[in-house]
Amino acid sequence: MDEPDLGARHADVGRQAGDDVTVAAYPVAGPLDVIGTSGVGVLDEDLGLAAKRALSISKDACRRHAETYSWPECARLFAEYLAPFEACLRTAA
Repeated sequence: MDEPDLGARHADVGRQAGDDVTVAAYPVAGPLDVIGTSGVGVLDEDLGLAAKRALSISKDACRRHAETYSWPECARLFAEYLAPFEACLRTAA
């Protein structure tokens, strides 16, 4: 049996969920990490203001930014942050 293409599945879900959706969020970990200063979302303590401002963001820019994230890239980043168990023990001691 062939393995499912999770990247393609993720893209399909994104298209079904609303296509090229901009982001309005509080400036906290998660949105800051993904959106940051990319210009494809608005991070503000006033979520209503952020949502209104996000409506004017280019959907094409959002799509291009979203396409830089994939399951293979997620796995690469995860592996990059792994450390041998022994190294963790030395750091904790």
